[in-house]
Amino acid sequence: MGAKISKSLIVVSLLGALLLSGCGGAVAQEVWLNGGGKWEARIALTLNPDERALMGSDLEEMFEKAAQEAEGSGDSFEWSQSEGDDGSVTYDIKSSGSGLDALNQEMFDDDATIYKDEQGHVHIRWNPYSTTSAFRKYALTIHGGKIISSNADEETKDSVTWYNPSGRIEVEMTEKSNLMGILIGSGGACACIAALVVIVGGAGVFLVSRRKKQGSV
Repeated sequence: MGAKISKSLIVVSLLGALLLSGCGGAVAQEVWLNGGGKWEARIALTLNPDERALMGSDLEEMFEKAAQEAEGSGDSFEWSQSEGDDGSVTYDIKSSGSGLDALNQEMFDDDATIYKDEQGHVHIRWNPYSTTSAFRKYALTIHGGKIISSNADEETKDSVTWYNPSGRIEVEMTEKSNLMGILIGSGGACACIAALVVIVGGAGVFLVSRRKKQGSV
């Protein structure tokens, strides 16, 4: 099952579902900061059997209504649902866009502070508690390039994750590098090609020279 709905409705739909139930849902939210100001995002909302019985049909109805309202709109995102063996259901929502303002509006309800400094580092500060406290579980992971600093619960070389944060989250990081774009933009691609020619040419000369020596023995 799949459909496309307006990206701006994502927070409204999820919060609406929580208001209907008063509780519930385990949410895993992920954001990828790609090169050139582009980004991707995913939200997975999982309801256990009790939560699904309480609000699953209402949530699906909201998604269907949103899909109808957004039909023909260029600003859209994809959603689907999958069934668990235990009777649970997971709603998987994927989105992409360009610009940090759009990211803030569509993934953080325009409530975060997101900007890029003179060094090209992206700064994100957000207090998610008022938005996420009703969830049974909540995790936010932001993927990028190099992590400069963060107050995350878990950190890898290119991502940070918070689990059920009760205070403000903070991260300073670079975007995921677009190596080919950088090389082409700086003329580095030509240099790489030239270097490759030299390496291949050198290998060819070595092989020819070696064969001549072997033939003269």
